[in-house]
Amino acid sequence: MNTVYAVVLIALLAGAAVASTVRRARKGSSCCGDKVRRVTKLAPADPDLRNYPYKTVLAVSGMTYQNCARRVENALNALTDTLARVDLNQARAEVYTKAPPRVNFLRQVVSVAGYTVDSVTVQETKRG
Repeated sequence: MNTVYAVVLIALLAGAAVASTVRRARKGSSCCGDKVRRVTKLAPADPDLRNYPYKTVLAVSGMTYQNCARRVENALNALTDTLARVDLNQARAEVYTKAPPRVNFLRQVVSVAGYTVDSVTVQETKRG
């Protein structure tokens, strides 16, 4: 008798799991929650790349969807004298700054956005 109850309980749980999966497939879902609207891209104050003598490349983990990449890019573009471009496929952010970059601050900004900086490369861009 206990075996029958166990089988019925397992069948009910499996049915609930299938129904939940079907519901998510129909409505859409992402790591960012159900019914998430597309994150609007925030443009940097100065979009001219020639005005930024420093480039910092951040390897960012935790980004799985385009909205994730856009959140990181928006957080960095909200900073003064900063232009950021995030590549989801390469899991990296190129951050251009007018002053020498404050690497720990950039790490913190990405962290507050909900992601992790795994490595940092800083270089001065060539102007000519």
